Amino acid sequence: MKRIFIILACIFAANCVFQVSAKEITEKVYYGEKANDSPINPCKGKLIKECYREKTIIDDLDDSVGANSVVTVIGTNADNVIVYKHTYTVPEPAESIIQKILIDVPANAEVTVTTE
Repeated sequence: MKRIFIILACIFAANCVFQVSAKEITEKVYYGEKANDSPINPCKGKLIKECYREKTIIDDLDDSVGANSVVTVIGTNADNVIVYKHTYTVPEPAESIIQKILIDVPANAEVTVTTE
């Protein structure tokens, strides 16, 4: 009886902690001559090569409070070195976060959105 209670408690705890539905991934690829230190557009110059890649991973959390998402942004330069990484929680569903990302795409960038 004690084992059954412990097993049920573990299943319940795991279910509460790991209630993640879909994972949305957006990837922005910026083109330019060389890297820039601008947070809005990290490349400058002629659009001759890929100089920055920004990957945004959005985990939609299914919790009792409401629609929350954990967002991780990873930026890499042309040599595939991570130059930026930040994780934060947003009180919005993944769909609205993706819409905001798609609105703010500069002319020298391409965005792809995938669902896992």
